[in-house]
Amino acid sequence: MNHPQLDRILHETSHTKHIRNYYHGMTTGVGLMHRQDRDAVLDAYFKNGYHQFGVTVHGIAAHHDEIVRRKGAYDTTIAAAEFLKASGGEIEVSLMLNRFFAEDAAGITEMLKRLNPDRIFLAIPIFTPHQKMLDFESYRATLETFQGLRGYLNAWSQNELYLTVHPDCKLYVGNSGAETDCLAICEPSARKKPPAS
Repeated sequence: MNHPQLDRILHETSHTKHIRNYYHGMTTGVGLMHRQDRDAVLDAYFKNGYHQFGVTVHGIAAHHDEIVRRKGAYDTTIAAAEFLKASGGEIEVSLMLNRFFAEDAAGITEMLKRLNPDRIFLAIPIFTPHQKMLDFESYRATLETFQGLRGYLNAWSQNELYLTVHPDCKLYVGNSGAETDCLAICEPSARKKPPAS
């Protein structure tokens, strides 16, 4: 959202048969909210067929700002979501699970009521060996965190699963390389032969 030729990029990628597009997610809204031409930026998305936007929230303001290491980040994220929704965009909120979630649950619920997003996701960070994830390890949720969320997950519409279909046509619960149960093997349908005359 902070590229100077954003309009051209969106136009080129949305008008080619060689690139498959899906919604543009974002994490903080900082890039958008710091632009003076944010209305024009949003118009560029809309006119090129992008209407879904996502924000990631790490808990209430104090914990969110601590985890992302940016003072005021929570307020900017919420302001971006409200701006996008008021402008006609669809809003998706990813709740990035961490050890603060049980104590933040009531505040998270109030934030979701305020934003009234179109979709809510509970994101469980997987471990990858790079510095940001190493820094996150001290914030990782535990079984007790989940137990403390009892009663909140349904209110957050967390009654669905991520599903992944692999190239070998196996259907798994999970995503991002963290699949668990294999639910089915989807055999490619055999090509029908024309009836004999």
